[in-house]
Amino acid sequence: MDTYFPRELQKQFEQAIIEKEFAYGEIITTHELAEQFKDSLEKIQRVLLSAYRKGLIAKLTDDAFRVIGPNHKHKNSIFNHAKASGFKPRSDVRLVALEPATSLIAEKLRLKPGERVFRIERTRYINEEVLANQTNYVPYDISPDLTEDDISHSSFQRLIEDKYYIFISKIEESFEIVPGSKQNVEILGLRGGSSILEIQRLAFSVSEMPVVWALIYINPKCYHYVAGLWPSAADLIEKRLHDDW
Repeated sequence: MDTYFPRELQKQFEQAIIEKEFAYGEIITTHELAEQFKDSLEKIQRVLLSAYRKGLIAKLTDDAFRVIGPNHKHKNSIFNHAKASGFKPRSDVRLVALEPATSLIAEKLRLKPGERVFRIERTRYINEEVLANQTNYVPYDISPDLTEDDISHSSFQRLIEDKYYIFISKIEESFEIVPGSKQNVEILGLRGGSSILEIQRLAFSVSEMPVVWALIYINPKCYHYVAGLWPSAADLIEKRLHDDW
């Protein structure tokens, strides 16, 4: 647990935004907020940078921000899209760990190497078929209580929206057919050497800051779901099936 991170201050500030104590478009500064909340400039700055990453405020200078508030025009989650498509999704959470960001994770999430991130490992199911092995990486400061949350029985995106006010406005995805790692073939129930679809999914808030990086490895036995859940990957799979399989 990070005893330094000002959790309570973060909750008070974000609640003030949600309850419109700060008006849309209002300019706020670190010094004014330090006086209002009776706390240090250092803690106020850390809370403001977290709120900026979430898209609750826009950054004008290092010390001045403009209030935006929660943005509800957000991208749909895979979980919700699957339900809307008539599928029955669920997840088994295997691990929620807090760890220092590697150079690659830091690059993806625009952090400094060594800054803490949550790593969330899940086995994803569709209609009780093992669909995917998925790992999400989330910056610690935007969801510091994540180890206390139940993400087995609901949408992860719904959780971060409802509790942490993180609304995803843009998603970048890339697709590649890769050899299955030992972990992937074990979790997906495949033979060693099986090829699988790798999806890298980077989610951004309205501030254009990354909030979740996901690595998703799809079970080849479930490729019939891909066209509905990841239409952009369907052509890649069809081409590979035609060329190599």
